[in-house]
Amino acid sequence: MGPVLSSLVDLQAVENELRNARAKLKKANQTLLRQQNKIKQLQDSILAQKEQIRNTRMDYDRLDLDRKSRDEDIAKMRVALNTARTNKEYSSVLSRINTDKADLSKLEEQLLQLLMEVESKQKLIVETEAQVKIEEENLTLILSDIEATRGDIQLDIDRLEERKEQLSSKLEPKLKDVFERLAERNDGDVMSEITEKDRICSGCYMGVPLELVNRLLTKDEVRTCPSCGRILFMNTGN
Repeated sequence: MGPVLSSLVDLQAVENELRNARAKLKKANQTLLRQQNKIKQLQDSILAQKEQIRNTRMDYDRLDLDRKSRDEDIAKMRVALNTARTNKEYSSVLSRINTDKADLSKLEEQLLQLLMEVESKQKLIVETEAQVKIEEENLTLILSDIEATRGDIQLDIDRLEERKEQLSSKLEPKLKDVFERLAERNDGDVMSEITEKDRICSGCYMGVPLELVNRLLTKDEVRTCPSCGRILFMNTGN
């Protein structure tokens, strides 16, 4: 393998290390972001529950006002019942009292249900607040772990980017562009090794023409796989 292909193989090795380092940094940042989002979702849930409690209490106050009004009406009708002059008048007032008492009973059931809903939501808020505290403690641990490693990862990235630039500068501009384009298309997997015996592209596992294999054996030039477009190279020691 001549100097051109050898340089490309070296560049591929650095590209792999660089992408792995960037992936580690991205994973660390994503872990942090997921934890922050988890806490925000819990906090949003608490705010939503509090808003629901506020609305439920408003409904309770409205119904309670109605209940008090009906209580007053029933009290007035009881006075009217005692002063009724005829049986017809007495029966009419009594019927209204019974109707209002039935409605009042339904109101009291609704009020009780609203109180139970408020109690249930308040309990859920307490539980969620406890969960937020736990997740915030977890966030502190995650931050501590990330801060301990992120700096080292970034140093590796800086070192590898510098090394990549050094290797890339030795290539012809067109060849450098080809490498970058293939790296972008194949997620960093630019080079594909083949052997004289198998003649199989290690990138796509398709056969490579014998004529192409012979050129790689005799010339130090860039040739790509007809199937996947990766740059082919041969380790003649195989």
